[in-house]
Amino acid sequence: MRLDAGLNAKRNIVWGIINKTINILLPFFTRTLVIYELGINYIGLGGLFTSILSTLSLAELGFDIGIVTIMYQGVAQNDERKLCALLRFIKRAYLIVGVIILTMGFVCLPFIHYLIKDLSAIPKDINVYILFIIFLANTVISYFFGGYKTCLLEAYQRQDIISNINSIAKIAFFLLQVVVLIISKNYYLYAFVTVLSSVFTNMAAYFTATKYYPNIVPKGSVEKEEMDHLKKILSGTFLSKMGTVLSNSFDNIVISTFLGIVMLGYYSNYSYIITSIQGFVVVIYVSLQAGFGNSIALDSVEKNYNDLEKYTFGYSWILGWCSICLLYLSSPFIYVWIGEKGILPSVIVFLCVMCFYISNCFGILGTYKNAIGIWWEDRYRCLICGIANLVINLSLVLMLGKYGEVYSLAGIVVSTIITTGFIGIPWSAKVTFDIYFKKGLKEYVLKLLFYFVVTLVNMAICYPVMIVISKEYVSNGFLVLLLRGLVLCIIPNLIYYVIYRRDPQFDFFVRYIRNKLWIKRKQ
Repeated sequence: MRLDAGLNAKRNIVWGIINKTINILLPFFTRTLVIYELGINYIGLGGLFTSILSTLSLAELGFDIGIVTIMYQGVAQNDERKLCALLRFIKRAYLIVGVIILTMGFVCLPFIHYLIKDLSAIPKDINVYILFIIFLANTVISYFFGGYKTCLLEAYQRQDIISNINSIAKIAFFLLQVVVLIISKNYYLYAFVTVLSSVFTNMAAYFTATKYYPNIVPKGSVEKEEMDHLKKILSGTFLSKMGTVLSNSFDNIVISTFLGIVMLGYYSNYSYIITSIQGFVVVIYVSLQAGFGNSIALDSVEKNYNDLEKYTFGYSWILGWCSICLLYLSSPFIYVWIGEKGILPSVIVFLCVMCFYISNCFGILGTYKNAIGIWWEDRYRCLICGIANLVINLSLVLMLGKYGEVYSLAGIVVSTIITTGFIGIPWSAKVTFDIYFKKGLKEYVLKLLFYFVVTLVNMAICYPVMIVISKEYVSNGFLVLLLRGLVLCIIPNLIYYVIYRRDPQFDFFVRYIRNKLWIKRKQ
């Protein structure tokens, strides 16, 4: 069965962006309330516990990704038997994983205080063990309250439904959190509201999936051949997830252990901004993944390679522009938001932006890799990247710590840049091309490098203009932010146009946009 991939992709992107906007703005307001009503220490604790629980979630094995990958074929072939069997498998797996994470969480509970350098910075009204249990409950909710049916919606390319459910939950429980913070100023109650939100979100997804696909119920058994294939995928996704955790979640744990929760709080504010923008970028390729999976099942390799080049061009333009905006707007935004004390040195901001770009530049090809189901063949990449990142991470922190916290923090970010740029991306690209595309690897990697260099040149050209704006209106932080934002809407895109205007992919996107605008006018 060929799904309307174009319609689904557009619908998923539109509602995904709306949901991401809500997921950025509402938590931003509550985060601001926490900072002003309670203090930056609470933000640091929240970031630490989230990272610890991300580490414990290794028990998930990444099987939801693997299951959805296999489900694409069942959806394309309208094989309800296969989908029912896979749904039963993932339901049982969710329950087992939930119990494992819950158990591991309680095992780790007595050792939490060893991961906090400055114990004196812990708020006096907070018991870290009680707070950790609340965060743990929020993590395991999805495994016990019907979260497994989310995979069904993803396989049918209905991420828009998931986005709408999340949006409704965010709005409702945001209002409740604001009331709780203002009236009680109790961080325990504030954190517990997120648990209620998770229960609502998972139950709503469960009943919605049941309504839309009543014939797909958890029953039957996965055939031996399918199970063997599934085991290989799950083994690959487990190692991939382990590597991702070692690369990402351990950063916050290392910062808390060696630099303290206050530094983690300030760093997490920048991470929050970058992650928020990354959320919009991720919406693009996540919304396209199911369509890619459908196209891989039904179209030629050549057609998919041409699509890969087209989508990579447009995606790289968007990613580059977002990176430039992050570089020049994040610190002015922090200044307006929480004041000068929250601003990190420019070198840290630049390294964070480089990390953002390099970590996401592989987005489109990575989406094809996931849609193809390349997990087993790629199983050691993320693990080796993660181990290398952790080793370099700790080494640089210990070596540079004597020079000050800024150098230690820079070392943590640099370790991710090194492992992602020199191990992760080249390795993953080679595996994907060797298995599926077969040819064109060198040309594709050179294009990624070209797009990266163009973005660096663009940043350099914009730099003098940004400095002039800052010096001219140094006393008015909001005006600096506003003027920089307006200039960055024009200059970087104009530079991209000058450089890319003769690129065949540019012509494709111009024609595509013109066609869409013409159709809308006719309608």
